[in-house]
Amino acid sequence: MKNLDQLMWMTKGAISSQFWQWEVVRNLPGKMRDRIIAADRFHDPNHEWDLSETLITEAIGDPASRDESYYLSVLINSNSFDSITYDIGAGIYKRPNQPGNMLFGDSSRTRKCNGWGPFHSIKFLIRKSVANARISEMLGQETVMPEILHTHSFRDAGLETLLKQLRQHCRQPHNAEWRLIADQIFDAVLERLLRVAKIKQIELTTDDRLRPNAVNQVIDYIHAHLEEPIRLADLAQVAGVSRCHFSRLFHQTVGIRLNQFLTKTRVDKSLELLQVYSRQVPLREIAKCCGFYDRSHLIREFRREYGVTPDVYRQFSQ
Repeated sequence: MKNLDQLMWMTKGAISSQFWQWEVVRNLPGKMRDRIIAADRFHDPNHEWDLSETLITEAIGDPASRDESYYLSVLINSNSFDSITYDIGAGIYKRPNQPGNMLFGDSSRTRKCNGWGPFHSIKFLIRKSVANARISEMLGQETVMPEILHTHSFRDAGLETLLKQLRQHCRQPHNAEWRLIADQIFDAVLERLLRVAKIKQIELTTDDRLRPNAVNQVIDYIHAHLEEPIRLADLAQVAGVSRCHFSRLFHQTVGIRLNQFLTKTRVDKSLELLQVYSRQVPLREIAKCCGFYDRSHLIREFRREYGVTPDVYRQFSQ
């Protein structure tokens, strides 16, 4: 276990104070506010989920939790040897204070959360209606989150990694591809939760493919919306398949992962624009037209694909 000074030093460097921007936090009783050392919160633009990273001195219910939400929490680090006591509507149990321990709960059923820290954790808050609709699609039948997830603490390296990946992704500038990657991580979290609950999903075989005309329609859609936020659900709808299977079907059909295809398409588009526009058109404008985060993002991906920077290419191609 890290001592308090070490834990605060290691954590506060990565976490800002965005938590204090939440009106619900500012309205908390002083005793509860005083438990918060540092925190970040990331809000999904489509209001499907929230992600928070906190360093607190004592267990506290998430003030941003909504009654219509599930939450998934993973302990990153702690300065306590005492377990946290939980009652999330299915009996009382304890979460040991070892990094990687997780719990899943229902905001409307949570009754108790007691324990001394400090605790550094990530919490993923998921709107119930969205989560239940997604897992119903994955299982091919109307259902809700498995009850077994509410009854005990658990560990899962895949889930822990996905939450850390989503945290890192949330800190990136929002470009046209941001939404798509967030959707894929979100789906992977739900798939992992079903695996933890030992619920079998609909399996695809290596022979499953998208129809040829569906592939063409998806590619046309991507080209037409390259500088806009592209959502996984929109691509799946264009292809006429479920969102939970689209990425794998696309990979098996086209031979390249969806994210890689999008990046290559954007780089290829930038190549066309560099050939058309004069050197007076700044790279940042070309990057924007192609859906890159910024000029640096375009330069990095262009060099990876062609071995030279866009400026060098433009210098010797005209």
